[in-house]
Amino acid sequence: MPNEEITPDPVELDINSLESIEMSGSPSGIVCPECGGVMWERYFGSFRKLECHLGHAFDMASLLEFQAEEIEQRLWSLLRVLRERVSITRQMANSARENNNSSEAQQFEAQAQQALQRAQMMRQVLLVGEVIPAPSSFAIDEASNENEGP
Repeated sequence: MPNEEITPDPVELDINSLESIEMSGSPSGIVCPECGGVMWERYFGSFRKLECHLGHAFDMASLLEFQAEEIEQRLWSLLRVLRERVSITRQMANSARENNNSSEAQQFEAQAQQALQRAQMMRQVLLVGEVIPAPSSFAIDEASNENEGP
């Protein structure tokens, strides 16, 4: 898009980050949603930041938003695969029937039905949408994690 502003990835901006993988803070147990690397926790007063060794950085709210988008994208992808599975197994069932193999046709029909049921459930999940935690419960969660902090 011509009017869209291009913002460089933080990794592209910090050439010095390639020289060392030593990180300040402590490992968080959360992987970077951008590259899959370990995220390190750093505290700036009460502000908590997660950063990987490549330089991708998130505060907790932006990490939740990124994860919500990733979840939705993966669910849509799963729905697509399930619909394809319904189509393929039905084609295989038809082929088995044409070859007078009724038991194989029944097995493929059962697989198609199972994939269809899963696709219907997945569609329902997608229609419900993302459930965002209430700010008060998130704040309580963060406060308990800060007590465990550095």
